[in-house]
Amino acid sequence: MQLNQDTEVVVQPVVPDVATPASPGFAAQISETVIPAGVTRRGIWMTPVGVARTYYEFTSHLRVLGMPFVHIAWGRNPVTGKLAVARGFIAIGQFAIGIISVGQLSIGFLSVGQLSLGLWGALGQAAIGFLAIGQLAVGLRAAIGMLAVAFHAVGMLTAGGTCVGGPSACTHAWNMERRDPVAVQGFKDTPFRPMKTNRRSR
Repeated sequence: MQLNQDTEVVVQPVVPDVATPASPGFAAQISETVIPAGVTRRGIWMTPVGVARTYYEFTSHLRVLGMPFVHIAWGRNPVTGKLAVARGFIAIGQFAIGIISVGQLSIGFLSVGQLSLGLWGALGQAAIGFLAIGQLAVGLRAAIGMLAVAFHAVGMLTAGGTCVGGPSACTHAWNMERRDPVAVQGFKDTPFRPMKTNRRSR
């Protein structure tokens, strides 16, 4: 099927009187929209107390490294009863796994979420990664947060190697209690302030 920019195909299958894990005794409904950018699926299901919940998913036609370039998934599939997981180069959802991921639980190379696990960078309420920023930030190299734990840490409470901020459990610290110049010197070589190469004059 070839689609131009003005073409939109909508299919609305209905499964009548099917008891699903997501909505026992409720007729599951899913609509599917196909556009040049990708496929959109929407659904609805009912909780045991009679509250309607929605399900949304978008999958781009474009694929990168064998995965959708963009995958957005939110809610619970009313037919399968399973919570939708976003998996793509750019993944967005309650649970997201991708190169760039955004979600309540987010796992990726660059990750943003309430609980964020980033191979290189993580940003979230709780963030864990090579570089981490969050209320609770745990970084292999550097971290910034209310509670920051890393080789280089900045925060109200810190732990690690060289730290700047409030009370700390660090080898070198610069705060109200300690004035260790090594802590400041150490930050000149962090990802936040790259070390400058000294050039000798000829």
